[in-house]
Amino acid sequence: MANSIIKRQLQIDSRIEELKTCLKVCYEMRDLLSLDCDTYFSFQTSLLEAVENAIVHGNKFDDSKKVKIGLTVEDSIIEVLIEDEGNGFDPECIADPTCGDNLTKENGRGIFFIKNLCDDFQVIGKGNIVKLIIRI
Repeated sequence: MANSIIKRQLQIDSRIEELKTCLKVCYEMRDLLSLDCDTYFSFQTSLLEAVENAIVHGNKFDDSKKVKIGLTVEDSIIEVLIEDEGNGFDPECIADPTCGDNLTKENGRGIFFIKNLCDDFQVIGKGNIVKLIIRI
């Protein structure tokens, strides 16, 4: 993959069904980059979770709002930027799903999974853009 750059841009509606479109991109990247199972799992799970968060929590299923996904592969790193049209969030205010009453909650684990699967996770600006970094 030396000195090779891959870029993909995608804009989807704020509907859960659009995760299928993202999954197709995951398959494409898996095959193009010959990702091993662990790396592919981290990439796919993180991407789908972050996009679902953008649809559900960011854009609140508002079909008039879009989710933008930018994917760049360079120097053995996959970088994904996911941007919604919501008000953003503060990652410091997200409850730890491994503590107390949070253990029994049905949701609230997405950011935890992303942080643990990616090599780097950043929340940018007002919190409506997240950056995922996965080393390949």
